[in-house]
Amino acid sequence: EKGKKVLLVDLDPGASATIWLLGNEKFNTDKDLFDPEAGSEIVEELTVPTQTQNLHMIPFSPIRNRNTKKLKDYPNRSQ
Repeated sequence: EKGKKVLLVDLDPGASATIWLLGNEKFNTDKDLFDPEAGSEIVEELTVPTQTQNLHMIPFSPIRNRNTKKLKDYPNRSQ
């Protein structure tokens, strides 16, 4: 309403926000927000628009669980 932009990140393994906002649309990507080898550009790459004005989201990714486990190998990652 005031022109502010919102980014919703769906971290829920049930993908509730993704399903609610995007329906059954599938996002096939081998990239994930928690990929320890990804750079800061990953946020823009994973962001998708929703039908709500100024609301964008990063949908839940099934590979997130795999990448979260890999993070333990990168204890000093702070990007």
